[in-house]
Amino acid sequence: MQRISNRHKFLLIGIIMIGLLILPILLDYTTNFERQTNISGLYANNEKLAQKLTTMTLYEATHTYTGYVTVIIKGTGSFYGDCISISATQITDEDVTINIEKGVVLIPSDSSYQNMIIAQTTQISLTYNGHQITKYVYAFCAQIHNDIPSSSTTFSVSLSSYGSSSNVGKVLIYLESHTSYYDSRSGQCAIWACTDGVSDVTSDYYGDESTRNEANQILSGAGTGLTIPKSGGSSRQVPGFTWLLNIIGLVLGISLVIKKLQKKQNFPTFFN
Repeated sequence: MQRISNRHKFLLIGIIMIGLLILPILLDYTTNFERQTNISGLYANNEKLAQKLTTMTLYEATHTYTGYVTVIIKGTGSFYGDCISISATQITDEDVTINIEKGVVLIPSDSSYQNMIIAQTTQISLTYNGHQITKYVYAFCAQIHNDIPSSSTTFSVSLSSYGSSSNVGKVLIYLESHTSYYDSRSGQCAIWACTDGVSDVTSDYYGDESTRNEANQILSGAGTGLTIPKSGGSSRQVPGFTWLLNIIGLVLGISLVIKKLQKKQNFPTFFN
């Protein structure tokens, strides 16, 4: 019995020694696991923060986050359709996403050229330092009487833009479900009607009646309440013009009555 008891003692001592050897390894593994978990969580939080910082609007890309990306905006020689070239180059190790929203106004470096309006929301995503993408985006002219931007015309981004409640914004929303008008003269005429007024959109600009009718269909479908009149004439009367005609008619009427009275009797001759 004593021999068996000693064996149990040796076995117990062996188990204890093995446990003492394994315990530090287990503790070290547990500590490293917790450390890795914390680092992973911190990295994930930093990733979210970096993603937040490097997702930007076109205005922010050209004014606020110039240390992340360089942007060059140019014309193509046209004034509607995919007529604006946006070249973006990443200059940081963090990914960059530029959101280009419809309604954003582009200002030419030379004021003799037309302001342009981004027509369709799109995006440029850059994924490594030095990554460069050139994207041609749909846009419309916002000044009917100015010159067409050339391929060398550069633009800056205005802080102001056309929101969804403006007539331009309503037209752009309508075009999202009628995409063929992005690259059409009728779509451009609808925008001009909103920016310059319907009286300025004459036949010199809309050309034929089918284009005018399509432009009016866009304006009506978008809920602008605007209509381009035939031949470009204004559908509104000149303010005060009707009142002036009434006054002239009244004066002429009075003068005729007085002249008739003068012939019948001695009436003061104020209107000889």
